[in-house]
Amino acid sequence: MNEAKSGVESAVKADFAQVPLPPDGAEGEVREASAPAGPSQPQAEVAILEFEDPAGMIEEVPLKHPFRWKGEWLRTVSIRRLTFAEAMRVNEEAQKAGREVTSIDLFAAMTALSAPVIRGMEATDADRVTKACLPFLPLTEEDRASP
Repeated sequence: MNEAKSGVESAVKADFAQVPLPPDGAEGEVREASAPAGPSQPQAEVAILEFEDPAGMIEEVPLKHPFRWKGEWLRTVSIRRLTFAEAMRVNEEAQKAGREVTSIDLFAAMTALSAPVIRGMEATDADRVTKACLPFLPLTEEDRASP
């Protein structure tokens, strides 16, 4: 087993239910901290699970064009599979904004980067990151209907 895989396997025991999703707003747009929060609905209970293959839950994409964001250099983007509850939350946030959920909403949730940051990335890096996200996307109705 290589060192990178070994390191990921030993390090990944995250409580994914506690990982914050991008803030409310269009396609993961950043909302002002002073903006009033809407009425909160009771959150459904979500079990915290330890997955058999934690390395299969995360993919790391090294950037060819690292950039500074909020004072920190970003050299690698971590992509992680969403739980069902997280995917539902992304969908609910889009519905609250009066629109359909988009791939960029899900990419933002998977990477913990906002949609504007993903759009601002160098094109080749953004393409590599979004392509790495594709296998982690939840199935659509069309996917379920196809044989």
